[in-house]
Amino acid sequence: MTEDGCHQCPENTWSEDGASSCNQCPDGKMSDAGSKSEDDCHHEPCEAGHYMTENGCMQCEENTWSEDGASSCNQCPDGKMSNVGSKSALHDRGWMYAM
Repeated sequence: MTEDGCHQCPENTWSEDGASSCNQCPDGKMSDAGSKSEDDCHHEPCEAGHYMTENGCMQCEENTWSEDGASSCNQCPDGKMSNVGSKSALHDRGWMYAM
């Protein structure tokens, strides 16, 4: 409790100034403690092999790959390929492939 009798909203909730209660972030979203707007609610960072969209994480398509926290997938170079949801580009004897 602060000097003025207010409580900070916990993680995954938010409230505007003067509110009497905290609001839960929408399903699948999270926020830091003390968030002041629903705009502060965000999706958890994506795992490798996925990328962030407005609606959450999406799996990288064939012939693309991503690392943790990506906002887009990387295209494999010409002549190289990867499976759907590939997590990294590895180099071995000049050949590039993704896992």
